[in-house]
Amino acid sequence: MRLQRLAVATVTIASAVAGATTVAANAAGDTTPVTEDLDVACDAWFRREGVTQSFMLAQAFGESPDIRAWYRDEVVPVTQLFADHAPGELTDEAALAVTLTEEVAATGMPLSVRPTAWDTIVGYLFDHCDGAALEVTMSDYAFGGVPDSLPAGLVMFELSVPADAEWHEMVVLSLDAPIADVLANAAEAFSADPTAGPRLLADALRQGEPVDTGSGYSIMPVYSLPVAPGRDVIIGGSFAPGEYALVCGFGEGTSRPDLIIPRLLEAATDPDVHSHAELGMIHVFTVE
Repeated sequence: MRLQRLAVATVTIASAVAGATTVAANAAGDTTPVTEDLDVACDAWFRREGVTQSFMLAQAFGESPDIRAWYRDEVVPVTQLFADHAPGELTDEAALAVTLTEEVAATGMPLSVRPTAWDTIVGYLFDHCDGAALEVTMSDYAFGGVPDSLPAGLVMFELSVPADAEWHEMVVLSLDAPIADVLANAAEAFSADPTAGPRLLADALRQGEPVDTGSGYSIMPVYSLPVAPGRDVIIGGSFAPGEYALVCGFGEGTSRPDLIIPRLLEAATDPDVHSHAELGMIHVFTVE
């Protein structure tokens, strides 16, 4: 796998007590015995990623959510759920995740950099969770590495962007109509209100459930925040049987992070600026 696995040393040590795993529950070092359950841990971590992404999307489109309340009410509980059921190999990283998340909830200060522990966690989950693990390349302008059919259940995507490519994202749609109709409906809605789609995506990520747009498709709570050229990210989510599409909605020429929203908005109004989806960055697949 291309994603570098980085171990993070903390003071917490895993131990087994009558078939249970002991993990650090807070910064003071208190411990709580819990039973390992990898399925629960996998679901909880990817759920945590979605809730965190929803906060970032809300900020990107001009909202001012209360970061303390958001983390306290949304992020801390699902992070604790992950820690309660994380495998022993991730005890240190799980304890650190709880500690850092609680600090954000208490101080209102977001993490300035992504902790390397996060990479260790998602790397382990990608390798061990019971589900489909796909290595996907997001190039200009295609998704590579996604089969046409996948089994229902957890699907994980390790997304990489070539060093010479534009910035990309991956939005997942659940289709109730032909993809051509869905794209036409989405383009019409986007032209009328460029912020509507991202707001619905933020709702899906926060709720952990698909959001029906009423236009022949639902927005899935599976999303990659913008991925820079030369970088990797791992995301995942649960898929029921049905037809889905991966879409990148960025505007052509998104070559710097400060161009993401301007080019996105220009793609809705300027005929000379096309979205990556218009240029072919779509992949339809079936979950059975």
